[in-house]
Amino acid sequence: MEVHACYVVAQYAGKEGYGGYSNRFSWTGSWPLGRAQVFGPDGHTVADSGHEGGVALGVLPRQKLGGSPRDGGYPTEGMFALITASELPPARARTPDMKRVIKAAAIECDTNMDSLIEKLDSCGKQSCDIACLWEYVWYSSDAEVEKNRERNRGYLGRIAEAAKRNQMNVVIAGELERGFNEAIVFDRQGQEVGRYTKIIQTTAKESKYYQKGDKVGIFDLDFGRIGVKICADVGAHEIDRVAGLHQVDILCLPTQDAGPYSEYIRLREAHRCIDNGYFLLRAAGGGGQTDHRAYIMDPWGMVLGAGQLRTANRPILTTINLDNRPQYYEWPENLRKAKNPVKHGIPVEEQRKAMYGRYNRPVAKGDLRAVLLKQRRPELYRAQKPKAQ
Repeated sequence: MEVHACYVVAQYAGKEGYGGYSNRFSWTGSWPLGRAQVFGPDGHTVADSGHEGGVALGVLPRQKLGGSPRDGGYPTEGMFALITASELPPARARTPDMKRVIKAAAIECDTNMDSLIEKLDSCGKQSCDIACLWEYVWYSSDAEVEKNRERNRGYLGRIAEAAKRNQMNVVIAGELERGFNEAIVFDRQGQEVGRYTKIIQTTAKESKYYQKGDKVGIFDLDFGRIGVKICADVGAHEIDRVAGLHQVDILCLPTQDAGPYSEYIRLREAHRCIDNGYFLLRAAGGGGQTDHRAYIMDPWGMVLGAGQLRTANRPILTTINLDNRPQYYEWPENLRKAKNPVKHGIPVEEQRKAMYGRYNRPVAKGDLRAVLLKQRRPELYRAQKPKAQ
């Protein structure tokens, strides 16, 4: 989906004992993730061998197999340079009193400012720590930028006041006051933490105010680190990758985006949460597509809370433990070399209790993202040097 390429994968499959593996799902006796598959550029499955293994034979149109010549790498300078960097920025510094179990909200489109402020206040009454608002458009031309500037600054002032009144961080984005699409982050005191200019900028290039972002939006708040992207920025998965390399806890997405088909949106957001290890606050505006709505997603790609389709929803608010993240697991030393580590040392009569039987499990050894970042090989992402003639 990200690189618009066909993907063919062959993984181990079969029942217990196949290939010497024993870490199957106990209630199926099979390998749910192990099989041969062919995926199309849109992320849909073209062919699948099934859990038992076999051959996945897919038919792909010839035109989908084409590509364009490139050196295969990212530049070592610019907004995505961190992808190729040997050293990564440090994670957000922790303090003993740092709040890591927080309440977060995604608030879908509400063009009535009084109603929007009421929703922020309702979040504040529930001790919300951060609220992500929609991508608003408060003007449609350069003339309107100038005509409505004071009004729009008044809107932002009211949002800042709500952040302060409710002791809550707030993120809002869109065509707000300066003539180009950007995001603003307010802290619990209603002070501006910073701004992010949309990288895949949708402001008309003909506008005299046009600016295109040249830096990924990363901000440190009192509870941790967040990233911000806006709507069409979903077209650049490198933004998410850079956010992951900064080890953000949350990525805020104020958005009006939709398509190319309904479930694509949720598939895309889920795998980016998984790949980059963040919680997602997606503030959308609703619409005809079933998956285009406001929701909060965790680093496993699971939706924790969402708005209903074609409904004027209240804020989507949930409690999230920022340290409850995917872990890296290893077998304990005393089981690692066992012929069957899952059942080693467990009496047979206890193994026969079907899906609820007693089995050994690998032990968590730390944060998965942190472990993976230590294994990265940035040189693989750099531009290839021209071959000597």
